[in-house]
Amino acid sequence: MNKRSVGTWCLLTWLFAVSCGLQAVGNSGASQGVRQEKELRTLFENRYQVWLEAREEWIRQNRFLSYTPLLPEGEAILHMGPAVVPFIIEKIEQDLSERKWDNRLRSSVLGLLSRITKKRFRKSEWPEATYGRHDTHMELYVRWWKEGRKETPRKFAALYAEWDKFLRDGKTDKAEKTFDLIRSMGIEVLPLVMEKIQQSDNRLVPLVSKITRKKVGGDKPTRASVLDWWKANQAALRFPEPPPKPSKK
Repeated sequence: MNKRSVGTWCLLTWLFAVSCGLQAVGNSGASQGVRQEKELRTLFENRYQVWLEAREEWIRQNRFLSYTPLLPEGEAILHMGPAVVPFIIEKIEQDLSERKWDNRLRSSVLGLLSRITKKRFRKSEWPEATYGRHDTHMELYVRWWKEGRKETPRKFAALYAEWDKFLRDGKTDKAEKTFDLIRSMGIEVLPLVMEKIQQSDNRLVPLVSKITRKKVGGDKPTRASVLDWWKANQAALRFPEPPPKPSKK
């Protein structure tokens, strides 16, 4: 083998080793992600079961009361944050199919989901004559999770432009109503709101406090406090991407 052939062979061997190394790193990262999701699901399922048992015991001891508080066991699920929303949606879909829950449990699960996502459905979003029904509320969440979230960037852009114009035109009442529409989109809209704040639109700073129920800055949030909070917490507050639309054949 001449020197040129040896050099070429060495180069090809090195490139092959690098390629294998990169593939191994990629596979390792993917495996770690799968493992973390599996561990998260196991933790959620354990806490969910403990919560159900705690609810049953609370109801047994307080059978004359018509409501059920979240309880510390429910708070433990709440503190797991947006990462467990897909698992809660799965539970909801299962009940929509099997209809095994009573309305008291449906109300508790919906309350838990609402507190995590901060998502509020406007009355106009409910089908006619269904406002307040638990099963319809559950269907709205499933539809939002699978399809509605894909429209969030477009909806936010339209509402932001409308809100900005109302403010510039001095129509403060209409601006406040539009502001509340943005707020009703919940935690999911925070990345878009923060992007505007990072671009120096400080008018949106109070919105972050309102969406998080004053966990950021209290009654007087500042741009600095909001930016610091977002830097520290943004990874935990992002939802998984919605599933892609099925391709048309």
